[in-house]
Parts: sequence; structure tokens; C-alpha cells
Amino acid sequence: MFIVIDWIDWSWKETQVKLLEKKLISIWKKVLILNYPRYNNESSFFIRKYLNGEYSTLSAKQESILFAIDRFDDYQNYKNDIWDYDYIITNRYVSSSMFHGWCDIEDKKERIKYIDWLEDLEYNIFNIPKPDKIFFLDLSLEKNLELIEKRWKKKDINESNKNHLEKASNLAKDLAKNKKWINVECEKKGILRSRENINEEILKKII
Repeated sequence: MFIVIDWIDWSWKETQVKLLEKKLISIWKKVLILNYPRYNNESSFFIRKYLNGEYSTLSAKQESILFAIDRFDDYQNYKNDIWDYDYIITNRYVSSSMFHGWCDIEDKKERIKYIDWLEDLEYNIFNIPKPDKIFFLDLSLEKNLELIEKRWKKKDINESNKNHLEKASNLAKDLAKNKKWINVECEKKGILRSRENINEEILKKII
């Protein structure tokens, strides 16, 4: 089963991936963990330049191509062994590009065209695997900004752009609903749920 954990930075994606890995291994499942972008790999060279603000504004398609290349390059590392695993779990995937590209396009019809174009690029042209389940970690913009501010290191071009984050937050739920992804609420009435509680909800839906 190919599983994606996605949404905005600091919605505990990486934490949930690690917890799932630990619990699945404890019941003797073979698990492969993926994380994107792969900042320390050569295939993310242009991604790093983009996130550091070294390019002028990129279109949704231009930005998506940078991230798609990184995923395609990584697929070469595991494609021959893909059926050896019970679970492949990834922190971010094509859905992440969808989020950011979706909010960069104003026209609703053009957004739909962009999603169709991106899925064709990733799943047909680059031929990377389609996920079986995508979990959307639903975290409010206010709570996300609060978590970002607690971060000690430099923000990237998206994290430092409040307008981009606000637009992405407003449109993300529509996209997740449109694509029939699995919504996981990370907070109740403004209070964060525990990581363990969230993880139990996800785990029940994959075993």
C-alpha cells in the first residue's frame, strides 16, 4: 500500500510518518519511508535555489517540474523493489505540488487544467507510482503560523509568504475534497490533538 501524508509545513507530517513506521514494523510489516523534497540530493538543486528565492516568480507548472524531477529521480532507487514492501509511506508527494500550484492560479477552470496536466506529468510521463491513500492533515492557518514562528531556522520562500500560506490554506480543503483525500483534523476548537491520537486515526484506516 502506497500512502501519502501531506499538507502544509509543520502539520506534523514527518512525525506521523515516523509513528506509522514504528507501529507497522512492530506488527512485522516491511515499510519503506520516503521524504520530499530530498534537499541533500543533486536532484533538488533547482528546488533549493527556488526556495531560497534565487529565481524570479515561477509559474505553477515551472515550479511543479522542479519537484517532479526530484520524485522521478528517487523512484529509480526503489522501483525494482516496490513490491517487496507492505507499505510505502511518504512525507509529501505530488499532492504537495498540487496544493501550491492550485493556489497560484486564480481562474477555477485553469486550476482544474493544471491538476490534469500535473497528474499526466507525474504519473504518465515520469511514470511514478500513484498513491493508494492520501491523508490530508487539516491544520488551520493560525495554528500553522504559530508553529512556524517557533521554528529556529530560516524560513523558505513559501513559509515567509503569509499571503501564499493564507491562500493555500483557504483553497486546500476544496482541493482535498475534490480529490477525495482522507481528511484528518489536527485540532479541535483551536486546540491541537496529540500526535498519538492523530496517528491512531490514520493507522486504523490503513490496516
